This record gives sequence, C-alpha cells and structure tokens, in this order.
Amino acid sequence: MFSGLRSHILLITLLPPSLISLILGLYLNQVRHNDLNEFVQERGYATTRQFAYTAKLALADQQTALLQSWANSALEEKGLRAVSVVDAQGSSIVHAGPKTVLQPPYASALAWIKREDSSSFVMPVQSAPLINDAVQSPSQDALSLPQTLDNLWVVVEYNNDQYLLKRFESFFIQNSLLLIFFILAAILAWRLSQNLYHDIRKINKGLSQIAKGNHALKPANIRTHEMRQLAENMHQAALAIRHEFDDMRHSVELTTSDLKQTIETIEIQNIELSLAKKSATDASQIKSDFLANTSHEIRTPLNGLIGFTKLLQRTQLNPQQADYVETIQQSSEGLLAIINDILDFSKIEAGKLELDKSPFNLRQVFEDVLTLFAPQAYDKGIEFALMIYQDVPLHLVGDPLRLKQIISNLVSNAIKFTPSGTVAIRVSLESETDSETQLSVTISDTGIGMHQDQQQQLFEAFSQASSSISREYGGTGLGLSIVKNLISQMHGDIHVESKPNQGTTFSFNILLQKADSQHQSDYQPWPNEAVILFETHSLLSLSTRHLLEEFGLKVSCFDKLDTFHHYLSEHSNGIVLYSIKADADINHELAQLERLANYPLQQVLVLTPIHQRIEQFISLHANFQLCLKPLVQQRLQRSLQAVFNEHSDYSMHTEEQSSKLQGINILIADDQPANLKLLHILLRDLGANVAAATNGEEAIQIAHSQAFDIIFMDIQMPIIDGIKATEVIKSESSLNQQTPVVALTANMQLDEKKRLLKTHFAEYLTKPINEEALLQSIVQLCSKAENLAPLPAVDPDLCLKLANFKADLAIDMFDMFFHELTPSLESLGKMLADNDYQAMQELSHKLHGACCYTGVPQFKQQCQTLENSLKAAASQQQLAQQF
Repeated sequence: MFSGLRSHILLITLLPPSLISLILGLYLNQVRHNDLNEFVQERGYATTRQFAYTAKLALADQQTALLQSWANSALEEKGLRAVSVVDAQGSSIVHAGPKTVLQPPYASALAWIKREDSSSFVMPVQSAPLINDAVQSPSQDALSLPQTLDNLWVVVEYNNDQYLLKRFESFFIQNSLLLIFFILAAILAWRLSQNLYHDIRKINKGLSQIAKGNHALKPANIRTHEMRQLAENMHQAALAIRHEFDDMRHSVELTTSDLKQTIETIEIQNIELSLAKKSATDASQIKSDFLANTSHEIRTPLNGLIGFTKLLQRTQLNPQQADYVETIQQSSEGLLAIINDILDFSKIEAGKLELDKSPFNLRQVFEDVLTLFAPQAYDKGIEFALMIYQDVPLHLVGDPLRLKQIISNLVSNAIKFTPSGTVAIRVSLESETDSETQLSVTISDTGIGMHQDQQQQLFEAFSQASSSISREYGGTGLGLSIVKNLISQMHGDIHVESKPNQGTTFSFNILLQKADSQHQSDYQPWPNEAVILFETHSLLSLSTRHLLEEFGLKVSCFDKLDTFHHYLSEHSNGIVLYSIKADADINHELAQLERLANYPLQQVLVLTPIHQRIEQFISLHANFQLCLKPLVQQRLQRSLQAVFNEHSDYSMHTEEQSSKLQGINILIADDQPANLKLLHILLRDLGANVAAATNGEEAIQIAHSQAFDIIFMDIQMPIIDGIKATEVIKSESSLNQQTPVVALTANMQLDEKKRLLKTHFAEYLTKPINEEALLQSIVQLCSKAENLAPLPAVDPDLCLKLANFKADLAIDMFDMFFHELTPSLESLGKMLADNDYQAMQELSHKLHGACCYTGVPQFKQQCQTLENSLKAAASQQQLAQQF
C-alpha cells in the first residue's frame, strides 16, 4: 500500500501530526469533560449542602413557609430544575419545580445520581453541618428531636442541557483548530514529496541509461542540492565502473583456464559432501524414529499402574488394598526409570554414566519387578515364577535402581513376546569371596523365540530383531542396548539363547559387593507351625516352599489333586495354601474350593491372580483368606499373619466401617472424575447412599428431585460453579433448603475459608479429602448421624499415621499432649468463669491444633465444636456492639 517513495514521505510527514491531533483532541475533550463534571458536582454539592443546612434550621424552628419561599427562589439559578425535602416514602415536605425523578430509598450520605438528561443530588437533612454561631439557643431543643429531622432528605435536580451544550461547543472549537493544523501539515508534506519525486525520477532515468551502456549521460535540472550531488557522484561511479569492467573482463579470461583445471577436484569434494550429508540425515532419522517410539515404551510401567488400579476397583476394602497401593507406587517408580532411558543412553554414549553404591536387599529388587509386571503377565495367562536359591546372599552393595532397570527390560520383553506359558527368573550364586559375590541370573520364557541372525543385532541401539516386531509389539530397540552397557559396568556379560517357537533365555552375570552384615531373615518366623501346599507348577512349588521354609514353617507339597485330597482326608485339621494358575478354568477352581470348604480345615489361604468370582467365594467363607500372586515375601508374610494371628479382626472392622453411614443420603458434586470417584468410594464404603454430579447444573437438578442429608460441593466447576449452585439449591429447592452444604476446594487460604463460610456453606474442607475429615463433617452437620458409633477417645493407628509410622515419635507426641491437657482444661474453666470468650477461643484453637497431630479424634471433634461455638458467639457480640 505504501510501497512508493511519495507514499512513504506522505506517511512519515502526516502520521505524526495526525497522531498528535488525535491524542491532543482526545486529551482536551477528556479534560474539558472532567472539568465540566467537577463543576456540576461542586455546584450541586454546594447547593444541596446549603439547602440542607437551611432546611435543618427551618424545620427545627418549624418554619416550613420560609423554607418553601427559599426553594422557590432557588429555581432562579440557571439549570436548576427542582428542589424538594422528602421523607423516607418519597412524600414532599417542601417542593419547588417539576416532580423529582429520584425515588426512595435514598442514600445515607451526600450523593450524586447521574442520568442521561438530568443529575440529582440527595443528602439527609440530619447530616447537614451547622455553624456554631448560626444556631440560637431557642432552636437547640428542636434540633435535638430525632422525630423532627430523621428520615428527611434534600433532593436537588439539575438539567444537563447547559452542560451538554458547553461540551459540544468545546468539542467543535478544539477539533476545528486541530483539523486546520492537519490540513496545513498535509499541504506542506505534499509539496515536499512532489519535489523529491521529480528529482528521483530524473536520477532513475540516468541509471537506466547507464544500465544500457551510456555511461557519459548526466541527469540535469535537479532542484534539490543533495540530489544534484547524488547525480554527480552517480555519473563519476558509472565512468569508474566502465573502466573496472574492462579490466575485469580481461582478468576473467585469464582465470577461466585455471578454473577448468579445478573442476575435477570440486566434483570429488561434492561427492564426499553428499555422502556425509546422507550419513548425517540417516543418523538424524534414526534418532527421530527413536524419539517417536519412546512414548510407546512408556506403556510398560503404565500397564502395572492400570492393571492394579483395575484390581483395586473390582474389590472391596480388604487386606489386599495395601498391596495394591504399594504396587501403584512401585509402578510409578518403574515409569520414571523407563522415561530416564533416553538420558541413560546419552550418558552411556558420552561415558558419563556412573553407578551408585548403596546397600540393598536383592530379593526386594526382584520382587518389585515381579509386582510391577504381574498384571500384564496374568492378563495373558502367563505364569510368573521367581527362584532365588538359598545360598545366594541377599544383602549386597551396588546400584539397585540400575539392577531393577536391567531386570525390568528383560522381563518386559519376555512377557511381550510370550503369548502363553511361563516366565521364570532364576538367581544363583556363581562365585564369591569375603567381600564380593558373582551372581548369575537367567530369565526364560516360552515365547516366539528368534533366529540366529536376529540375535546378532539384538543388543545394538535403535534396532530390534526385525522391523515387524516394532509394528506388532512396540518398543524403541534401545532397552537391550542400555542393559548390555549397564551389565558391562557391573563387570558382567549377557548372552541370549533362543530358537523360533521354543522360547528365549537371557543369561547375565554381575559382580556385587557384600554388605557388612548378612541377616538371616527379615520376617517373623513360625517355627512350630505346619502348612499344606498345593501347587502344580514345579518351579513355583519349589520357590513357594523356600519362602515358607524361611518363615520356619514345615511344608507338605502336592502337585496332583488326587494325592492332595487323599492327604486332606487323613489330615483335615491343618492350614492349606491352595495355588490357582494364571490360565486356570475358574469354574473348575471354584469347584475345588467348594470341595476344600467341606473339610474341617483351620484356614485356607488361596494363592491366586485376582478374579472377582474367586474373591466373592472367599468373602463368603470365614476360614478362607486371599493372597495375591506373584508371591513376594512381604505379601506372603502379611497373609500368614492374618492366618495365624489376625484373621478375625479385619472382617469385624470392615463390617463396622461399612455400616457407619447406613441410611444417610449424600450428594457430591465435583468436575474432576478422580476426585468424584474417590469421594464416591469413601462414602459408599461407609454405608451411605451416594448421588454424584459432575457440575453445578447437574447438582441443582438432582437436588430438585431428591432430598439429601448433606451435600458436598466443589467450588470450581464448569457451567455453574459451586457457590452459584449452592445459592440456587438454598433458594429454589424445596427438598434441600435446610440441607447443610460442605465446600470442597484446593484453596487453603484463610480468606477463602472466611468468604465461603459467610455464604450458604456450613463447613469447609480442603483437598485432598480423607475419610476422617468426611466422617467428622457428617457427624457434626447431619442430623441422622447422631446414632453413629462415637469416635474413639484414642486411636493408636491414627497416632502412628500422624507420626509417619514412627512409634517413638507417636509416643512422645501423645505424652506431650497428655501432660499439657490438664492445665489447659483448668485454664479453660477459669476463663469460662470470667466470661473471657476471646481467651477461650484462642485456647480452644490451640487444643484443636494439638489434636491434629495426636490420635484423639473424639477430643478433636469436641475442640472444633467448642471453637466454632465461640466464634459464633464472638460474631454475635460484635454485631450487637455495632447496633
């Protein structure tokens, strides 16, 4: 649009004055507008104060006629439309002019109400200032009578016509002057652009002649001095160029022959550059493919997370819940390790990867990997077996994270390429000295296997056995390369043996240091107990037997049903461990469990990958317990504790928990699916009837159709937020107007809590929400919760949890709380006798805070109730003082 020189000159010349004119015009108009506004306001305020002062004196002396006369004379002021003295209902005591537009209620202080055609000023008569020497003593008594002057206001109205006229007049004059300034600038800019344009056209013609070879032509009749100088220099440059051109042509002819001799050399260099470029492009493509495939590799730990989450969703609250939560944590750590593979490979290539040296438990490392990949294996019906031979030292020094990374990669590949069968891990001792041990680890599967040529490139970076493997099974081809480098740094080597359709075995050995002390066992033994084990898988039978014998148990093993039942018919008063295969027929296994139920056995511990029908069967038989596969030492020990010591406590606790909120109807509203699901599960497991809404609009609809005992409302939700939804429910829902609503929010600021409690919310809970906070809110706010079982005075489990499961710390905290409790209660009694509610509120808040770190839920609830009551009393006291 502004490509020409003339256009640029005009733009540069006219743009500044245009902007200055525009800005100056806007500024002057705004200043004039503000001045007029201030003038109208000051004039209105002065007139209103004067008339209010006169009205106060006149009405105090009951001289209404004099006040009416003054009002009539006030209309002579230019622009004044009406003057009135009115009461709270809008009735005029004194009035002059047309009827006032302003209607009650009126402001409690001097105010200006602006409208399009008029402005009103209103002021209470009682608030009009008095001059000390202007009021005589006979009228003082009248002025002190509130019934005479209270609820009377002065209303003064002005027309805006004069104000608008002044504004338009100012606008016209200012803009006219600016327009004249702009026109003069435009004329000057046009004249300047014309002169420059003509001179440049002449110079341009001269350049065209030079381009055609006429170097002697010189532009003439140029008006400006600078352009004439430019034309002269251009002419001299043209002559010099002609001379240089002749010299250059001669030089080019001489050098052409030399250039021809170098063509062959240049062609060779071009070929070399092309090869180097192709190599760099191929390397870049390989790395791009690696980055694209890495995201697929992340699914390996995610399978552990998703698998155990599904297990947790399909089961009731039972002792296995701790196992699931622990498994989710381990899966998260595995996910982090996989993501770090990229960095690991870069460090390996740069030679900067260093191994850690810290003490660790070898069994724990392998069992963590088994737990991580168990859901993925059992979903495919693959049996998972770990065999650590008894002569292997378990307490070693090395890098457990890197060792876990090695095992995870190999186990993940074994499961990935095994459609069915078994994945077995064996750990044996190869050699040892006083300070070091050489371990041999084999990971075998019954999968698809590999050809010999596929095995040769297996440990190369960014490569797999074949291109079809990436498409069918995924993976980056980087894991085994990292594994080989890590094993090499652990002073070991790795080998693979495989045949097509006959499975694959990875074998590696590593050198680790021994820990200073070797513990025989980390778990409680049962030396006088005997168990009966049924396991059809030979390796699993041997592995399970070793685990049981480490607990000091005497084990009788069976792998055939006939022999097993024959033995039970003669020894029916024992403890049985019955193992179910990953690919077992559920109907067959249920029939066998029914058959076991007919024996007078003490306890039956079912070892199984979780299945809903198996779990339902176990829940119906008191002497049946569940232990999830794969069998890891900690999980098996926990299950054995339940069998030998604690098999009755949990069921009683579960029944008690599941009936706490029986018959209570609760509505929860939250737009986050995870939060909504968590609240739903917590309340449902406590026995409540729960309805859920994903936004405020759904919550309103549900509240209109069903009565609830309590509502939990998230604050930030789409469509309608929690605050607005609560207001609508409280004002429009006939079923839930009196229902207490608890606010749920992640904002932990005190101002947010105060703001919410001033609205329709009865309580305030910050996220993340736990079961204790939910139950406490329901007990305090829900009328149906009066029959709930009272909270315990002292909860040992809660004491440990608040002390991060450190028993010594829990005892110290409880002891400090107990010793400070008696003097605090005595002080509270004295404050109550002295009616010192402020001090009582501070002390109750201090006690409530101390309860939050000590497992005394009943006293904590009482302290919170007392604190809320004292706050409410203080608020009422302050409100009474204000009025």
